[in-house]
Amino acid sequence: MQGFKRVYDELYGFIRLGGVVLGVVDTPVFQRLRRVRQLSAAYLVYPGATHTRFSHSLGTMHLMNKLTSRLVQEGYIPRDEAEALSLAALLYNIGVFPFAHSLESLYLEMDKELDNKYLASLILEKTEIRDVLSDWGYTPSEIIGLIKGEGKTRYSVLLRGDLDVRKLDYLRRDTLHTGVAYGMIDVDRLLETISLDENGDMVVDIKGLRAVENFYVARLHMYQSVYYHKTIIGYELLLRLIYRRLMEELPEVAETLSSRWLREIVETGDIVYWDDEWVFSRLYVALSSERVSRDVKKMIRDFLDRNGPRILVDLSRLSMKPPSPSDYEELRNYRERLEGAVPGESIHLFADSIPVFRRKPVYIRVRGRKLSVDSKELDALPFYLPRYYNVLRIYVSPDYRERARDLLFGPQKPASPL
Repeated sequence: MQGFKRVYDELYGFIRLGGVVLGVVDTPVFQRLRRVRQLSAAYLVYPGATHTRFSHSLGTMHLMNKLTSRLVQEGYIPRDEAEALSLAALLYNIGVFPFAHSLESLYLEMDKELDNKYLASLILEKTEIRDVLSDWGYTPSEIIGLIKGEGKTRYSVLLRGDLDVRKLDYLRRDTLHTGVAYGMIDVDRLLETISLDENGDMVVDIKGLRAVENFYVARLHMYQSVYYHKTIIGYELLLRLIYRRLMEELPEVAETLSSRWLREIVETGDIVYWDDEWVFSRLYVALSSERVSRDVKKMIRDFLDRNGPRILVDLSRLSMKPPSPSDYEELRNYRERLEGAVPGESIHLFADSIPVFRRKPVYIRVRGRKLSVDSKELDALPFYLPRYYNVLRIYVSPDYRERARDLLFGPQKPASPL
Protein backbone atom coordinates (compact mmCIF):
# COMPACT_ATOMS: atom_id res chain seq x y z
CA MET A 1 0.00 0.00 0.00
CA GLN A 2 1.34 3.41 -0.97
CA GLY A 3 2.02 5.66 1.98
CA PHE A 4 1.74 9.38 2.48
CA LYS A 5 4.15 12.28 2.40
CA ARG A 6 3.92 15.78 3.73
CA VAL A 7 5.41 18.76 1.91
CA TYR A 8 5.87 22.02 3.77
CA ASP A 9 4.52 24.97 1.81
CA GLU A 10 5.48 28.55 2.61
CA LEU A 11 1.82 29.66 2.44
CA TYR A 12 -0.20 26.81 3.87
CA GLY A 13 2.15 24.78 6.05
CA PHE A 14 2.12 21.02 5.54
CA ILE A 15 0.33 19.71 2.45
CA ARG A 16 -0.47 16.00 2.64
CA LEU A 17 0.16 13.88 -0.45
CA GLY A 18 -1.12 10.36 -0.89
CA GLY A 19 -2.73 7.96 -3.32
CA VAL A 20 -2.95 9.07 -6.93
CA VAL A 21 -1.64 12.54 -6.04
CA LEU A 22 1.57 11.15 -4.56
CA GLY A 23 1.96 8.86 -7.57
CA VAL A 24 1.71 11.82 -9.93
CA VAL A 25 4.00 14.10 -7.90
CA ASP A 26 6.72 11.45 -7.74
CA THR A 27 6.95 11.11 -11.53
CA PRO A 28 10.03 12.74 -13.13
CA VAL A 29 7.86 14.71 -15.56
CA PHE A 30 6.05 16.38 -12.65
CA GLN A 31 9.33 16.98 -10.81
CA ARG A 32 10.39 19.00 -13.90
CA LEU A 33 8.17 21.78 -12.56
CA ARG A 34 10.69 22.36 -9.76
CA ARG A 35 12.99 23.79 -12.45
CA VAL A 36 10.48 26.10 -14.15
CA ARG A 37 10.05 29.50 -12.51
CA GLN A 38 6.52 30.65 -11.88
CA LEU A 39 7.18 34.20 -13.08
CA SER A 40 9.62 33.63 -15.92
CA ALA A 41 12.05 36.60 -16.03
CA ALA A 42 10.55 38.46 -13.05
CA TYR A 43 13.56 37.50 -10.90
CA LEU A 44 15.55 40.09 -12.85
CA VAL A 45 13.43 42.77 -11.15
CA TYR A 46 12.29 41.02 -7.97
CA PRO A 47 15.22 38.86 -6.74
CA GLY A 48 12.93 36.72 -4.59
CA ALA A 49 10.73 35.72 -7.53
CA THR A 50 12.44 32.37 -8.05
CA HIS A 51 9.50 30.26 -6.86
CA THR A 52 8.39 27.52 -9.20
CA ARG A 53 5.43 25.98 -10.96
CA PHE A 54 5.92 22.99 -8.65
CA SER A 55 4.97 24.89 -5.51
CA HIS A 56 2.13 26.67 -7.33
CA SER A 57 0.74 23.34 -8.53
CA LEU A 58 0.74 21.88 -5.02
CA GLY A 59 -0.83 25.07 -3.65
CA THR A 60 -3.57 25.08 -6.28
CA MET A 61 -4.42 21.47 -5.49
CA HIS A 62 -4.44 22.24 -1.76
CA LEU A 63 -6.93 25.09 -2.20
CA MET A 64 -9.09 22.96 -4.49
CA ASN A 65 -9.15 20.25 -1.82
CA LYS A 66 -10.24 22.73 0.84
CA LEU A 67 -12.93 24.24 -1.36
CA THR A 68 -14.38 21.02 -2.75
CA SER A 69 -14.35 19.30 0.66
CA ARG A 70 -16.81 21.91 1.88
CA LEU A 71 -18.83 21.84 -1.34
CA VAL A 72 -19.13 18.04 -1.12
CA GLN A 73 -20.34 18.27 2.48
CA GLU A 74 -22.92 20.88 1.51
CA GLY A 75 -24.14 18.86 -1.48
CA TYR A 76 -22.91 21.08 -4.30
CA ILE A 77 -20.45 18.57 -5.82
CA PRO A 78 -20.31 14.74 -5.93
CA ARG A 79 -17.23 13.31 -4.22
CA ASP A 80 -15.86 11.67 -7.38
CA GLU A 81 -16.03 15.00 -9.23
CA ALA A 82 -14.17 16.68 -6.37
CA GLU A 83 -11.30 14.18 -6.60
CA ALA A 84 -11.02 14.69 -10.36
CA LEU A 85 -10.98 18.47 -9.89
CA SER A 86 -8.11 18.18 -7.40
CA LEU A 87 -6.12 16.14 -9.92
CA ALA A 88 -6.82 18.69 -12.64
CA ALA A 89 -5.68 21.47 -10.29
CA LEU A 90 -2.46 19.59 -9.60
CA LEU A 91 -1.81 18.93 -13.30
CA TYR A 92 -2.95 22.26 -14.74
CA ASN A 93 0.66 23.42 -15.20
CA ILE A 94 2.14 20.10 -16.31
CA GLY A 95 2.56 21.39 -19.88
CA VAL A 96 4.12 24.73 -18.98
CA PHE A 97 6.93 25.91 -21.28
CA PRO A 98 10.34 26.97 -19.95
CA PHE A 99 10.36 30.77 -19.60
CA ALA A 100 6.72 30.45 -20.63
CA HIS A 101 5.98 34.17 -20.81
CA SER A 102 8.72 34.54 -23.42
CA LEU A 103 8.91 31.31 -25.39
CA GLU A 104 5.37 29.96 -25.62
CA SER A 105 4.46 32.80 -27.97
CA LEU A 106 7.16 31.63 -30.41
CA TYR A 107 5.53 28.21 -30.62
CA LEU A 108 2.15 29.84 -31.15
CA GLU A 109 3.63 31.79 -34.06
CA MET A 110 4.65 28.47 -35.63
CA ASP A 111 1.26 26.87 -34.93
CA LYS A 112 -1.60 28.45 -32.99
CA GLU A 113 -2.36 25.04 -31.42
CA LEU A 114 1.09 24.70 -29.80
CA ASP A 115 0.28 26.01 -26.35
CA ASN A 116 0.71 24.58 -22.87
CA LYS A 117 -2.66 22.77 -23.10
CA TYR A 118 -1.43 20.92 -26.21
CA LEU A 119 1.70 19.88 -24.37
CA ALA A 120 -0.28 18.89 -21.27
CA SER A 121 -2.41 16.57 -23.43
CA LEU A 122 0.70 14.90 -24.82
CA ILE A 123 2.22 14.45 -21.36
CA LEU A 124 -0.94 12.97 -19.85
CA GLU A 125 -1.40 10.61 -22.78
CA LYS A 126 2.18 9.46 -23.39
CA THR A 127 4.13 9.50 -20.12
CA GLU A 128 4.04 7.50 -16.90
CA ILE A 129 1.37 9.87 -15.57
CA ARG A 130 -1.11 8.04 -17.80
CA ASP A 131 -0.31 4.80 -15.99
CA VAL A 132 -0.61 6.41 -12.55
CA LEU A 133 -4.01 7.85 -13.45
CA SER A 134 -5.15 4.50 -14.89
CA ASP A 135 -4.13 2.64 -11.74
CA TRP A 136 -6.52 4.84 -9.77
CA GLY A 137 -9.40 4.71 -12.25
CA TYR A 138 -8.85 8.00 -14.12
CA THR A 139 -8.26 8.65 -17.83
CA PRO A 140 -6.09 11.36 -19.37
CA SER A 141 -9.04 12.64 -21.40
CA GLU A 142 -11.08 13.15 -18.22
CA ILE A 143 -8.40 15.30 -16.60
CA ILE A 144 -7.40 17.21 -19.72
CA GLY A 145 -11.09 17.99 -20.29
CA LEU A 146 -11.21 19.71 -16.92
CA ILE A 147 -7.96 21.55 -17.64
CA LYS A 148 -9.28 22.82 -20.97
CA GLY A 149 -12.77 23.49 -19.66
CA GLU A 150 -14.26 20.94 -22.04
CA GLY A 151 -16.59 18.02 -21.41
CA LYS A 152 -19.91 17.79 -19.63
CA THR A 153 -18.86 18.80 -16.12
CA ARG A 154 -20.20 22.10 -14.84
CA TYR A 155 -17.61 22.40 -12.09
CA SER A 156 -14.56 23.49 -14.08
CA VAL A 157 -15.36 27.12 -13.22
CA LEU A 158 -13.54 26.38 -9.94
CA LEU A 159 -10.37 25.87 -11.99
CA ARG A 160 -10.97 28.13 -14.98
CA GLY A 161 -13.32 30.86 -13.76
CA ASP A 162 -12.84 34.52 -13.04
CA LEU A 163 -12.25 33.73 -9.38
CA ASP A 164 -10.63 30.28 -9.37
CA VAL A 165 -8.23 28.43 -7.10
CA ARG A 166 -5.28 29.00 -9.43
CA LYS A 167 -5.61 32.76 -9.11
CA LEU A 168 -6.18 32.54 -5.36
CA ASP A 169 -2.87 30.70 -5.05
CA TYR A 170 -0.69 32.61 -7.47
CA LEU A 171 -1.77 36.06 -6.28
CA ARG A 172 -0.74 35.24 -2.71
CA ARG A 173 2.37 33.29 -3.75
CA ASP A 174 3.60 35.92 -6.20
CA THR A 175 2.97 38.65 -3.65
CA LEU A 176 5.05 36.83 -1.06
CA HIS A 177 8.01 36.18 -3.35
CA THR A 178 8.10 39.55 -5.08
CA GLY A 179 7.61 41.44 -1.82
CA VAL A 180 4.98 43.77 -3.25
CA ALA A 181 2.03 44.55 -1.01
CA TYR A 182 -0.72 44.67 -3.62
CA GLY A 183 -1.75 41.03 -4.04
CA MET A 184 -2.91 40.23 -0.51
CA ILE A 185 -6.34 38.63 -0.59
CA ASP A 186 -8.55 36.95 2.01
CA VAL A 187 -8.37 33.40 0.68
CA ASP A 188 -10.00 31.81 3.73
CA ARG A 189 -13.06 34.08 3.50
CA LEU A 190 -13.43 33.32 -0.20
CA LEU A 191 -13.13 29.56 0.29
CA GLU A 192 -15.84 29.72 2.95
CA THR A 193 -18.33 31.73 0.88
CA ILE A 194 -17.96 30.32 -2.66
CA SER A 195 -20.64 27.95 -3.96
CA LEU A 196 -22.10 26.82 -7.29
CA ASP A 197 -25.64 27.13 -8.59
CA GLU A 198 -27.58 24.78 -10.83
CA ASN A 199 -26.15 26.47 -13.95
CA GLY A 200 -22.57 25.91 -12.86
CA ASP A 201 -22.04 29.60 -12.11
CA MET A 202 -19.82 30.60 -9.22
CA VAL A 203 -21.84 32.34 -6.52
CA VAL A 204 -20.37 34.04 -3.46
CA ASP A 205 -22.44 34.77 -0.39
CA ILE A 206 -22.86 38.47 0.39
CA LYS A 207 -20.60 37.94 3.43
CA GLY A 208 -17.71 37.46 1.01
CA LEU A 209 -18.34 40.61 -1.02
CA ARG A 210 -15.48 42.61 0.50
CA ALA A 211 -13.09 39.71 -0.17
CA VAL A 212 -14.25 39.53 -3.80
CA GLU A 213 -13.78 43.28 -4.22
CA ASN A 214 -10.26 43.02 -2.82
CA PHE A 215 -9.51 40.11 -5.17
CA TYR A 216 -10.29 42.16 -8.28
CA VAL A 217 -8.34 45.18 -7.06
CA ALA A 218 -5.38 43.02 -6.03
CA ARG A 219 -5.28 41.25 -9.38
CA LEU A 220 -5.40 44.54 -11.26
CA HIS A 221 -2.56 45.96 -9.17
CA MET A 222 -0.46 42.83 -9.67
CA TYR A 223 -0.87 43.16 -13.43
CA GLN A 224 0.41 46.71 -13.21
CA SER A 225 3.21 46.09 -10.70
CA VAL A 226 4.44 42.59 -11.54
CA TYR A 227 2.95 40.71 -14.49
CA TYR A 228 3.28 43.66 -16.89
CA HIS A 229 6.09 45.47 -15.10
CA LYS A 230 7.90 47.57 -17.69
CA THR A 231 11.34 46.07 -17.04
CA ILE A 232 10.18 42.46 -16.85
CA ILE A 233 8.40 42.78 -20.20
CA GLY A 234 11.59 44.23 -21.68
CA TYR A 235 13.60 41.14 -20.77
CA GLU A 236 10.90 38.81 -22.04
CA LEU A 237 10.96 40.65 -25.37
CA LEU A 238 14.75 40.37 -25.48
CA LEU A 239 14.73 36.62 -24.81
CA ARG A 240 12.10 36.16 -27.52
CA LEU A 241 14.29 38.09 -29.98
CA ILE A 242 17.36 36.04 -29.05
CA TYR A 243 15.51 32.82 -29.83
CA ARG A 244 14.20 34.17 -33.11
CA ARG A 245 17.75 34.96 -34.17
CA LEU A 246 19.09 31.62 -32.93
CA MET A 247 16.41 29.91 -35.02
CA GLU A 248 17.85 31.64 -38.07
CA GLU A 249 21.49 30.88 -37.29
CA LEU A 250 21.33 27.41 -35.69
CA PRO A 251 19.19 24.71 -37.38
CA GLU A 252 19.19 22.67 -34.16
CA VAL A 253 17.39 25.53 -32.40
CA ALA A 254 14.89 26.00 -35.23
CA GLU A 255 14.15 22.27 -35.01
CA THR A 256 12.99 22.62 -31.40
CA LEU A 257 10.14 24.98 -32.32
CA SER A 258 7.77 22.46 -33.87
CA SER A 259 4.99 20.09 -32.87
CA ARG A 260 7.07 17.18 -34.18
CA TRP A 261 9.91 18.02 -31.77
CA LEU A 262 7.56 18.46 -28.79
CA ARG A 263 5.94 15.12 -29.48
CA GLU A 264 9.34 13.47 -29.84
CA ILE A 265 10.70 14.71 -26.50
CA VAL A 266 7.51 13.58 -24.77
CA GLU A 267 7.68 10.10 -26.32
CA THR A 268 11.41 9.67 -25.58
CA GLY A 269 11.12 11.05 -22.05
CA ASP A 270 13.43 14.01 -22.71
CA ILE A 271 10.57 16.35 -21.76
CA VAL A 272 11.71 15.73 -18.17
CA TYR A 273 14.73 17.99 -18.76
CA TRP A 274 13.03 20.69 -20.84
CA ASP A 275 13.13 23.42 -18.21
CA ASP A 276 14.59 26.85 -17.49
CA GLU A 277 18.06 25.36 -17.15
CA TRP A 278 17.69 23.91 -20.64
CA VAL A 279 17.10 27.43 -21.94
CA PHE A 280 20.18 28.74 -20.17
CA SER A 281 22.24 25.87 -21.55
CA ARG A 282 21.26 26.86 -25.09
CA LEU A 283 22.35 30.43 -24.40
CA TYR A 284 25.72 29.29 -23.03
CA VAL A 285 26.33 27.00 -26.00
CA ALA A 286 25.45 29.83 -28.39
CA LEU A 287 27.99 32.11 -26.71
CA SER A 288 30.81 29.70 -27.58
CA SER A 289 29.57 28.79 -31.06
CA GLU A 290 31.36 30.13 -34.13
CA ARG A 291 28.10 29.89 -36.06
CA VAL A 292 26.37 32.51 -33.92
CA SER A 293 26.81 36.13 -34.98
CA ARG A 294 28.45 38.75 -32.82
CA ASP A 295 25.29 40.79 -32.37
CA VAL A 296 23.30 37.77 -31.13
CA LYS A 297 26.05 36.98 -28.65
CA LYS A 298 25.84 40.55 -27.41
CA MET A 299 22.07 40.15 -26.93
CA ILE A 300 22.69 37.00 -24.89
CA ARG A 301 25.26 38.75 -22.72
CA ASP A 302 22.89 41.68 -22.24
CA PHE A 303 20.20 39.27 -21.03
CA LEU A 304 22.52 37.39 -18.68
CA ASP A 305 24.18 40.59 -17.42
CA ARG A 306 20.84 42.35 -16.89
CA ASN A 307 21.40 45.02 -19.50
CA GLY A 308 18.09 44.72 -21.27
CA PRO A 309 15.86 47.02 -23.35
CA ARG A 310 14.81 50.33 -21.83
CA ILE A 311 11.30 51.68 -22.10
CA LEU A 312 11.08 54.70 -24.37
CA VAL A 313 7.36 55.31 -24.90
CA ASP A 314 4.62 54.15 -22.54
CA LEU A 315 1.01 54.78 -23.53
CA SER A 316 -0.37 52.23 -21.04
CA ARG A 317 -3.55 53.17 -19.21
CA LEU A 318 -6.59 51.86 -17.40
CA SER A 319 -9.66 52.19 -19.58
CA MET A 320 -13.28 51.21 -19.98
CA LYS A 321 -12.51 50.05 -23.54
CA PRO A 322 -9.80 48.08 -25.37
CA PRO A 323 -7.20 50.10 -27.31
CA SER A 324 -8.59 51.98 -30.29
CA PRO A 325 -7.07 52.00 -33.79
CA SER A 326 -5.75 55.50 -33.05
CA ASP A 327 -3.86 54.15 -30.01
CA TYR A 328 -2.06 51.61 -32.19
CA GLU A 329 -1.49 54.26 -34.84
CA GLU A 330 0.16 56.53 -32.28
CA LEU A 331 2.51 53.71 -31.30
CA ARG A 332 3.39 53.01 -34.95
CA ASN A 333 4.03 56.72 -35.57
CA TYR A 334 6.60 56.75 -32.79
CA ARG A 335 8.33 53.75 -34.32
CA GLU A 336 8.36 55.28 -37.80
CA ARG A 337 10.13 58.33 -36.41
CA LEU A 338 12.88 56.05 -35.09
CA GLU A 339 13.39 54.06 -38.28
CA GLY A 340 16.67 54.81 -39.97
CA ALA A 341 18.21 56.36 -36.87
CA VAL A 342 17.92 53.20 -34.74
CA PRO A 343 18.41 49.62 -36.07
CA GLY A 344 15.11 47.79 -36.41
CA GLU A 345 16.05 44.95 -34.06
CA SER A 346 16.85 47.50 -31.37
CA ILE A 347 13.23 48.71 -31.33
CA HIS A 348 10.69 46.54 -29.51
CA LEU A 349 6.95 47.19 -29.71
CA PHE A 350 4.65 45.66 -27.12
CA ALA A 351 0.86 45.87 -27.09
CA ASP A 352 -1.66 43.95 -25.03
CA SER A 353 -5.08 44.50 -23.49
CA ILE A 354 -5.88 42.73 -20.22
CA PRO A 355 -9.56 42.49 -19.27
CA VAL A 356 -10.22 43.13 -15.59
CA PHE A 357 -13.13 40.68 -15.71
CA ARG A 358 -12.39 37.37 -17.43
CA ARG A 359 -14.51 34.40 -18.44
CA LYS A 360 -17.85 34.05 -16.60
CA PRO A 361 -18.54 36.72 -13.98
CA VAL A 362 -18.67 36.00 -10.28
CA TYR A 363 -22.15 36.33 -8.83
CA ILE A 364 -23.10 37.55 -5.36
CA ARG A 365 -26.03 35.98 -3.52
CA VAL A 366 -28.13 38.66 -1.84
CA ARG A 367 -31.25 37.53 0.05
CA GLY A 368 -31.91 34.72 -2.40
CA ARG A 369 -31.08 36.79 -5.50
CA LYS A 370 -28.06 36.34 -7.77
CA LEU A 371 -26.37 39.55 -8.94
CA SER A 372 -23.24 39.91 -11.07
CA VAL A 373 -20.44 41.33 -8.98
CA ASP A 374 -20.07 44.25 -11.40
CA SER A 375 -23.78 45.05 -11.63
CA LYS A 376 -24.94 48.59 -10.93
CA GLU A 377 -27.67 47.28 -8.67
CA LEU A 378 -25.18 45.70 -6.30
CA ASP A 379 -23.20 48.97 -6.18
CA ALA A 380 -19.99 47.16 -5.26
CA LEU A 381 -16.46 48.31 -6.05
CA PRO A 382 -16.12 46.18 -9.26
CA PHE A 383 -18.85 48.29 -10.88
CA TYR A 384 -16.52 51.31 -10.70
CA LEU A 385 -13.36 49.52 -11.81
CA PRO A 386 -11.95 50.06 -15.32
CA ARG A 387 -12.67 47.18 -17.68
CA TYR A 388 -9.21 46.96 -19.27
CA TYR A 389 -5.56 47.55 -18.59
CA ASN A 390 -4.21 48.54 -22.00
CA VAL A 391 -0.44 48.16 -22.31
CA LEU A 392 1.16 49.99 -25.25
CA ARG A 393 4.92 50.47 -25.15
CA ILE A 394 8.07 50.94 -27.18
CA TYR A 395 11.37 49.66 -25.86
CA VAL A 396 14.81 50.32 -27.26
CA SER A 397 18.14 48.58 -26.75
CA PRO A 398 20.30 50.37 -24.17
CA ASP A 399 22.99 51.28 -26.74
CA TYR A 400 20.47 53.45 -28.60
CA ARG A 401 18.34 54.78 -25.79
CA GLU A 402 19.78 58.30 -25.65
CA ARG A 403 19.75 58.70 -29.42
CA ALA A 404 16.14 57.48 -29.64
CA ARG A 405 15.01 59.64 -26.72
CA ASP A 406 16.62 62.76 -28.19
CA LEU A 407 15.06 62.05 -31.57
CA LEU A 408 11.55 61.73 -30.13
CA PHE A 409 11.64 64.25 -27.31
CA GLY A 410 14.60 66.51 -27.96
CA PRO A 411 17.97 66.67 -26.14
CA GLN A 412 17.66 66.05 -22.41
CA LYS A 413 19.00 68.61 -20.01
CA PRO A 414 21.62 67.31 -17.55
CA ALA A 415 20.30 66.66 -14.08
CA SER A 416 20.91 69.35 -11.46
CA PRO A 417 23.72 68.46 -9.03
CA LEU A 418 21.50 69.67 -6.16
